[in-house]
Amino acid sequence: YKCTKMIVSIHQPMYLPWTPYIAKLMYSDIFIVFDTVQYPGGKSYTNRNYIYQKNKSVLLTLPIEKHSLGSKFFEVNINLKTNWYDKHFNTIKMAYSKSKNSNFIKQLMQLYEVKNIGSDFTKYCISHLELIKKNLELKTTIVRASGLKNNLKGLDRIMAILNNFNATTYITGTGEGS
Repeated sequence: YKCTKMIVSIHQPMYLPWTPYIAKLMYSDIFIVFDTVQYPGGKSYTNRNYIYQKNKSVLLTLPIEKHSLGSKFFEVNINLKTNWYDKHFNTIKMAYSKSKNSNFIKQLMQLYEVKNIGSDFTKYCISHLELIKKNLELKTTIVRASGLKNNLKGLDRIMAILNNFNATTYITGTGEGS
């Protein structure tokens, strides 16, 4: 009898993921980007985050196209009609260009070139995760939940995902829906 450890974590897409989100990625064999759940209405940190620049926090918001209430993450698109990417590019460049990880920052800046953006919100968030994964030399596999066959709801959906990957350990968060 051989038991193989399989650590799976599940999290909604997030623009500029924060440290605990990255920790989930680091400690997982499989990281599921949970884009089959409802995109939050109102103000959320799903599409925005703070970065530290010159002794203050600066909020960067990824503009989202109008969508109907109840839309799933995979149905949500980035608004490419506004020139948000120049502001984000310049802000991140000013804040981090002299960091010890300048190579990572140069690679990150490429994600802000218009030709590399596209309108798919989840895909753009995953591009950030893939860059982090590459620079941390992680072997984690990143999977979009929308690519899995699963029409279940709530805990049943999560359990089906975990069973699909033969998870022995599930890294969860502490918030509602975790």
